[in-house]
Amino acid sequence: MKKTEHKDGDRTQAEDNGATEMRQSTNVFLERQWKDCVNLQQ
Repeated sequence: MKKTEHKDGDRTQAEDNGATEMRQSTNVFLERQWKDCVNLQQ
């Protein structure tokens, strides 16, 4: 039972890391888009 819980915990941690990386790259992309819009308006 403990081994299964440990494996599930590891998998969840890996999924969390992947989700965090995706959010960070998305934020960078949106930040660039926003800066482009600001530059065009000026």
